[in-house]
Amino acid sequence: MSPPVRRNKKRHGRIRNKDGYVEIRKSGTPRRYEHHLIMESILGRSLLPHEMVHHKNGLRDDNRPENLELCSDSQPPGQRVSDKIPWAIEFLEAYGYSVRPPQTDAPVSKSLF
Repeated sequence: MSPPVRRNKKRHGRIRNKDGYVEIRKSGTPRRYEHHLIMESILGRSLLPHEMVHHKNGLRDDNRPENLELCSDSQPPGQRVSDKIPWAIEFLEAYGYSVRPPQTDAPVSKSLF
């Protein structure tokens, strides 16, 4: 069970901020959101700049691992599909997927209709 969340002016500890998120404050270190720390522990790495952690049930202080999901705001809007393909390949490879180029002997249609 998680330690109790306090809402006070302490400089360290587990504290709920004015927006309802739980922050972890340790002396001599910057404060961190608890849900970020938990997701980083699950992933085994730090969050990337375009990643965010979403609370599935909407409760900002419910930081159980099963209530957290990794989201990304890294989608280039308003671009041609042909311009998004290199971005999509890079995005997938960043998460460990292997992307194969299309077969060159197969005809490729340039039209979607």
